[in-house]
Amino acid sequence: MSRSNNAESTNPADKFFEWSGAEGGVKYYDKDTKVNVSVPLPFKFLVLDRMAQVTGGVDTNDGYLGYWSNAVRNINSEPFVVRSKKGIVAEGFYRDIKATAGIKFMTGLYIAYKGDGLRIGHLALKGSSLTPWIDFTSKHKNIFAGAFAIIDKAEKKKGTNTYYEPVFAHYDDVSDETDQQAQALDKELQVYLTAYFSKNKAEEVSTTDEEARAFVGEDFTNDEIPF
Repeated sequence: MSRSNNAESTNPADKFFEWSGAEGGVKYYDKDTKVNVSVPLPFKFLVLDRMAQVTGGVDTNDGYLGYWSNAVRNINSEPFVVRSKKGIVAEGFYRDIKATAGIKFMTGLYIAYKGDGLRIGHLALKGSSLTPWIDFTSKHKNIFAGAFAIIDKAEKKKGTNTYYEPVFAHYDDVSDETDQQAQALDKELQVYLTAYFSKNKAEEVSTTDEEARAFVGEDFTNDEIPF
């Protein structure tokens, strides 16, 4: 913000998707109805940008205490400030705070997805969806080329717990029209992200609760066990 530009920057993503390891599907939190909405598979998307955040939480005598953090592009040179509703939980580079109880790593993808036309969304990859994404993209290193999809779920077990991992697919061929639309959406997104990172750098990574929610959505709930 400045004297001539005093409008708050609004996150352009209209839906915040995540993978449900317990159910084996994609969902998003509907702010109006305040319920999680399931999304049918396949869920196709183009990656516009990638962030890292900290999520997770711990069980307390007062119930589950969820964590959230600022978003960073480089975990080795940009510090996290991890918060709960009780205040700051941890500060520092991920390598220095990852042993803190309850901390979990999250990859946040800004995506172009088909809604009413091509739209900007956010896909949180954590818990049961994070490792499959890392493994899959080790074969598709340029995540900004082509398109991806979650096409199915794979049943897994950890001890007595059954959970589901997403099955990803990649498509090399994207129409010129779709690619141009995605690039236009990314330009819109980068205006917001430039303002976001400039503000947090100037304020020493003082991401507010509202800004954190804008990155990971409204539903600060427990990561589904066993993750």
